[in-house]
Amino acid sequence: MRSVVKFFVKNELLVNLFIALITILGLVALMRMNSSFFPNVKEKFIIIEAVYPGASPREVEEGIVLKVEENLKGVSGIDRITSTSKENSATITVELFSDQNADIVLLDVKNAVDQISNFPEGMERLVTYVQENENFTAKIAISGDVSLSVLKDRAEAFEDGLREFDNISKIQLSGFSEEEIEVAVDENKLRSYNLTFQEIANAIANENLQNTGGRIKDRIEVIIRADQKEYTAKQLGNLVVRSTDDGNVVRLSDVAEIIEDWAETTNKAYFNEKQAVLVTVNTLNEENILDAAESVLTYIDEFNEQNKGVQAVLVQDGTVNLKERISLLTENGILGAFLVLILLGMFLRIRLAFWVAVGIPISFLGMFILLSYIGITINVLSLFGMILVIGILVDDGIVIGENIFQHYEAGKPKFKAVVEGTMEVMPSVMSALTTTCIAFSFFFFIEGRLGEFFSDVAAVVICALGFSILEVFLFLPAHLAHVKDLNDNVEPNKIKLAIENSLLKFRDVVFTPIIDFCLRQKFFAFMLALSILVVTFGSIGKGLIRATFFPNIEQTSVQVALEYPSGTSESVTAEAMNKIEAAAKLLNAEYVDEYDTALIKDVEVRLGPGSNVGNATFYLIASESRKVRSFEVASDLRRIVGPIPGTQKLSFESATPFGKPLNVSFSGENFDRLRAAVADFKSEVEKTGLVKDLITNDQADQAEVNLSLNETGRALGFSLREVVSQVRSGFFGYEAQRLQRGDDEVKVWVRYKMKDRDRLQDLENMRILSASGEKVPLNMIANIEPVNGLLAINHLEGKRQINLQGELANFEISSTEMISNVSEDVFPIIRKRYPDVKVEFDGQQRDTAKLGKSVQRAGPIILILIFSMMVITFRSVSQAASLMLIIPFGVVGAAWGHFVHDAPMSVLSFLGFIALIGVIINDGLVYVATFNNYLQDGKKFDEALRATSISRFRPIFLTTVTTTAGLAPLIFEKSFQAQFLIPMAITVAYGLLIGSLLLMLLLPVTLAATNRIKVMLKWLWEGERPEKEDVEKAVQRLRKEAEYENL
Repeated sequence: MRSVVKFFVKNELLVNLFIALITILGLVALMRMNSSFFPNVKEKFIIIEAVYPGASPREVEEGIVLKVEENLKGVSGIDRITSTSKENSATITVELFSDQNADIVLLDVKNAVDQISNFPEGMERLVTYVQENENFTAKIAISGDVSLSVLKDRAEAFEDGLREFDNISKIQLSGFSEEEIEVAVDENKLRSYNLTFQEIANAIANENLQNTGGRIKDRIEVIIRADQKEYTAKQLGNLVVRSTDDGNVVRLSDVAEIIEDWAETTNKAYFNEKQAVLVTVNTLNEENILDAAESVLTYIDEFNEQNKGVQAVLVQDGTVNLKERISLLTENGILGAFLVLILLGMFLRIRLAFWVAVGIPISFLGMFILLSYIGITINVLSLFGMILVIGILVDDGIVIGENIFQHYEAGKPKFKAVVEGTMEVMPSVMSALTTTCIAFSFFFFIEGRLGEFFSDVAAVVICALGFSILEVFLFLPAHLAHVKDLNDNVEPNKIKLAIENSLLKFRDVVFTPIIDFCLRQKFFAFMLALSILVVTFGSIGKGLIRATFFPNIEQTSVQVALEYPSGTSESVTAEAMNKIEAAAKLLNAEYVDEYDTALIKDVEVRLGPGSNVGNATFYLIASESRKVRSFEVASDLRRIVGPIPGTQKLSFESATPFGKPLNVSFSGENFDRLRAAVADFKSEVEKTGLVKDLITNDQADQAEVNLSLNETGRALGFSLREVVSQVRSGFFGYEAQRLQRGDDEVKVWVRYKMKDRDRLQDLENMRILSASGEKVPLNMIANIEPVNGLLAINHLEGKRQINLQGELANFEISSTEMISNVSEDVFPIIRKRYPDVKVEFDGQQRDTAKLGKSVQRAGPIILILIFSMMVITFRSVSQAASLMLIIPFGVVGAAWGHFVHDAPMSVLSFLGFIALIGVIINDGLVYVATFNNYLQDGKKFDEALRATSISRFRPIFLTTVTTTAGLAPLIFEKSFQAQFLIPMAITVAYGLLIGSLLLMLLLPVTLAATNRIKVMLKWLWEGERPEKEDVEKAVQRLRKEAEYENL
């Protein structure tokens, strides 16, 4: 390696050519990198969709879901299976382990499902697919003073225009139900013409067709075709249903009213009080979200110019947060780098500071080249990784540069000082880089969403450090070999000299006496530090230093969700949503009075799916333009709205990507027991006063009537299947045909008119056709019994499940306190009362549990690898152990840093601590390597310890202040958008500030303590007390090498 360093030192032009090439390739790679808000993650969900028209949730569950779940039990790679059975349909979600290939597991899932041969008749073919990861890009409202049909047509035209852009592939329209044609039959006419629903449906299918009958091959080939297919309600009315004996025909319009209408399921959208069709644009992982959003904005203007009477309005730009956070992190990163350069210039010679700083962009450009090949995007996590790695890059440059200057100041020629100064610290710096990469590699082993997100931080750091090997070992020495600061005739700057002298004076007057005291009072120093560590953990446990699982992340909107009991009319739900909108106007007026600006800029209201469900989204102005956080807006809106009588669910929230703080799953076989357990749980939790807005996914019972044949029905020869089939045709409808109109598939339904099927009396009086051709009232042949039925049935791992979620009662409450209270006080009560019900945390706590398992599984391996690397570097187990003992003390600075900034510690803080370990070990490795060099130079043990602490003071000081300075702008950023990453920044910055101090004070103590143990053991073994340095591996290795040379 020495010859390689020499080669580059002698060929500065070649180095500059390499840097130019890296710059060009790095910039090209940067321009080609996609952008996304969060990192792109692998697909991990397989969706199975089933449609069973006319079936109840229980029928769907028993006929489809249970069979599919049973057959999937033998498929490997599945983490868990959840499902929802609803009227007419079911959705089964297969969640995969993070290390699985979704496309491979998809084949196994399809094979397992295809083996089921006893699905119920009338069920449509299952649809099985891998759920693609989509990034929300934009939402647009198409509105105007026109009918919903016109809005839908214009929205479809808008969709067609967007599809002209290559960077947009995922577009979804909403705000309307499916179009259908209803053949509304009159009961009296059915009797008059003696027709049945099935006869009418068969007539439509048989008469309204388009088909080919072959070819006539003569001199001219002629195609035989029947083309009598009609596509509108008016045209369908002319279809012949029956021909009479006298030659007349009964047409469809004679027995029914044919109506073009929307499906009866409520699905409406309003934007700023106008009915609208919403267009949602998403991007896939391989698409650039910023480019896609720009295309949408461009086309909105073009569409509005071409279309009068309707208007396309941007409801939500999914890239606003991304742009704000990219801008925030970029500005803070640049400011941090600038502070780093200033500090380097203050304490290092200016040209050394310059070339050390130049290493940052060179390493970054090299990093972009590597990242572009592994699919990393520009996102908030990768940007944070770039800010984080600046301090580590500077640290390595300082170590190399400082050592070169020390060799030069010792009187060596310039080029020799460069080569020997580089080679001397190369092993320790290489080991430091490797151990730092190992520490960050822990992120790759974290399961769940946290691992998917924060693996980008690790990728950025590892790629930057990997490329920095070229910079610090080859490029930096080559440049330093030719700087003027290594010439004897260069006079030092007086101001700079004064700054350097002030640092040296601080070292000699303040730091050195403290080191001397610690080396004299080793036990006291170590116990004092240990006491501080114990007090720190105690403060976290007692809540003095607040802790939570996930931080509150600022959002751009507030959501209100409302649900009435099933069967509630659409008008009642709409009235409640109007009340909520009116409350938002009052709240805006309050904000204008207090802050001179309205904080709610737009309102989106959704009715459905179902007449009893309503949702409202209140879009806020940019976070930088308001002093109120989104969760405070939600709280204020709750205050003004107040309770809404009759609702079974009402929540106000500012949703976060990590879900709600409380998320509990109840699963078991007996649904009544599940409901009882959930009710008791809610009661117990409400007593704590720690949680609000407790809602479940258990929908209230649907009023049903149960049909069964009576004695008369059986005597007349009816079967229950036959009766139910006719009832279903009249009330649910008989699907006669599907018509393809453009992109839409329109179903033709034959059923009663609404006035003949909207009361229980209509059901009782329905005429049922017997085998003899006689029609009798339903209530004459069947029992009609009112019962309660389920609207939806949820499953978790094959068992029925109810999920309960809740928000913290206020944001002064720690989620860890709440979870601890629920786990220790509430769970035991519920489990004792309901031993047949499985109660477990879900959501945030499930992710946290996965993190805990990852730590248990991967943590020891990572620590062993780090320890092994230290042992290889030092060739001493005791020295490696001494350094490992220092790692926990990094918690001290991190914890009290959160206390100073009144920020709760969270999972993000823990991940920041993983990063902190790498930085602390980086400094510790060089410290111990320097200590070993002093021992090999002939210094006594205590003298070597003291000399190492003094000589490493400036490099460690510079590393600490530069890393902290690089993160300081982010820590003190007041923008709401910065709150997400501040806990990690606090952990690294404050952890390094205190950790570096403890490293320089405690590492000599632990080295001295382990040395004393080794001396005692050797004394006991050999009977003669050795000198302290004689038991150190560095000295023993040097003596052995000398013996080998003398052989």
